[in-house]
Amino acid sequence: MSRYNDEISLKEIISELFSQYNLNYGIDKIRTREAWVEIAGTGIVKYTDNVRLQGEKLFITLNNAALKENLSFRKSELAQLINDYLQKEVVKEIIFL
Repeated sequence: MSRYNDEISLKEIISELFSQYNLNYGIDKIRTREAWVEIAGTGIVKYTDNVRLQGEKLFITLNNAALKENLSFRKSELAQLINDYLQKEVVKEIIFL
């Protein structure tokens, strides 16, 4: 019976490895790009040239000035939607370029 008490789930092992080797940030960078595509939708994504996470800032390059201006008013809402999608706080600020 003591054998079952010493067992660790595969999820816990993988999570520990990711933490130990600082791989979580790389996964967050990829998942943040995926979140932008899901949240923004195809209408906005077609005007998106680049999405990159640098620290806690998300830099989004748009090729439409009117869209950039419009989305600038919703930065905090978009950051919250992305964090909700990721189920953790990754993005604290969005900067449109």
